Amino acid sequence: MCCEAAHAPRPQGMCAPPTATSFPPQRAGSSQACGWQETREPLGFHLPSTGKRCPCSGAATGYSAPPDDTRHAAGAARAAHAPNRHLFITQSHGPGFTGIERGERMRPMAIDTDTAGKRRQLIGSFDKGLAILDFIVHAETPQRLQDVANHMQIDKSSALRFLATLEKHALVQRHPHDKTYVPGTRLLMWSKNLKAGNSIVEVVRPYLRRLTTMTGQTSHLAVLREDRVVLIEVVPSENAVSVRQIAGDWEPLYSTAVGKAILAFLPMVEQRKLIDQIEFREFTERTISTREMLRVELTAVVRERVAYDDSEMNLQIGCIAAPLLDRSGFPIASLGISTVSALHPGGPRAQRHFVTAVKQVAQESMLALRQS
Repeated sequence: MCCEAAHAPRPQGMCAPPTATSFPPQRAGSSQACGWQETREPLGFHLPSTGKRCPCSGAATGYSAPPDDTRHAAGAARAAHAPNRHLFITQSHGPGFTGIERGERMRPMAIDTDTAGKRRQLIGSFDKGLAILDFIVHAETPQRLQDVANHMQIDKSSALRFLATLEKHALVQRHPHDKTYVPGTRLLMWSKNLKAGNSIVEVVRPYLRRLTTMTGQTSHLAVLREDRVVLIEVVPSENAVSVRQIAGDWEPLYSTAVGKAILAFLPMVEQRKLIDQIEFREFTERTISTREMLRVELTAVVRERVAYDDSEMNLQIGCIAAPLLDRSGFPIASLGISTVSALHPGGPRAQRHFVTAVKQVAQESMLALRQS
């Protein structure tokens, strides 16, 4: 069964929606294409509608599962509540339009000069708190409560509340003997994480690019942050149908390949603590839903040195990942690829050439990190 495009009625005077014989669409009375396209190839499966629309024809982009296809409808419903990791149909970006990757309505690009409008969007108290933190960080000497109040032009009681909040989160530290404030230890932790993340990305980025070239799939690099993993680098696939991910996305430990690849190799005490904190949520019927199931899965990850996401976050996506271990065996990161399930039958475990590529590139990346 071929994919079916869901097109809205064409507004009068606008370009025709793209078809196999009419694409890219033309603006009425103009020879310039609007830049909006969709794939014409029959893919043999249905994709969830993206809700995107051509700015000049109003035609909907993406694909819709038929009403009687309850399996895909249920998968799309679950995916709507999952993190920002979804099936992506590569489309042409017309000049002057943006936002198509995230499933947003395409809109003209413009320089925002509405300074007053921006100010209305700020949270005043948060803005002041950051200003106080910035003042203390850049001060050459420890600052007293009165110094902060004078600098911010607020009363001492308000300044004290801001400082108490910052102190609670270890962003500032109060010296009890002279009651002055200095930068807190959490800033040091953030600094270390930032430097570590940047250095890892710089070293591993060339290997991610090679992994994408070898497999034709989107590759990504993730690190542990508290009780989740965050993607710190993504190299997108150029395939017409691929998984779109964005650096900065947070993902669960228990239902993603990159998460399990890190969790499996953590010291037992830390691993047990993180597993006990997990609130299991079933994104699909394949999602690991108990601690016992997760522990069994992690044992297999350690044995095979590779982790899988077998449509556990989204029925249409499968992932393969491997850990990046330091000399002591601690998982400093993980890397992997995301695949479109319908294009690779049997799930990620059946794609042995992909598994081999991920493990090979992970090993090369580890050696490079240890030498850096």
